[in-house]
Amino acid sequence: MKSPEIIIKTIGTFKGPIAEVCCDEVVVFDGQSALDLIINVSYETDTEKMVIHTEMIAEEFFDLDTGLAEEVLQKSVNYQIKIAICGDFSAYDRQSFKRFAEENNQDAYFIFAESLEEAIKKLEEI
Repeated sequence: MKSPEIIIKTIGTFKGPIAEVCCDEVVVFDGQSALDLIINVSYETDTEKMVIHTEMIAEEFFDLDTGLAEEVLQKSVNYQIKIAICGDFSAYDRQSFKRFAEENNQDAYFIFAESLEEAIKKLEEI
């Protein structure tokens, strides 16, 4: 099986670089794939802040009953990488996910944003 083509763009900001991770395929589907992505992006860009688009994340992430969101969050905390997930969250209308997103937007490790610009702005603030 061929590995998906992941493109990493480094965005320079006054508060240091932010990595935007782009891919047309799902690359975060379990804890190990999240960890692999976190380590690779951190190593390649020498940054502790990254933006991931919703299309790159398995649907199970947005169903909190699966535990995937919490597992990815824990990886981000353990490796001290701040992650902003950007995209359209309207399809994930469950109250538990909305609460999870709101609570994490208050935190310094895991952010949900509707656009790349919003994600970058929020990452610059932490």
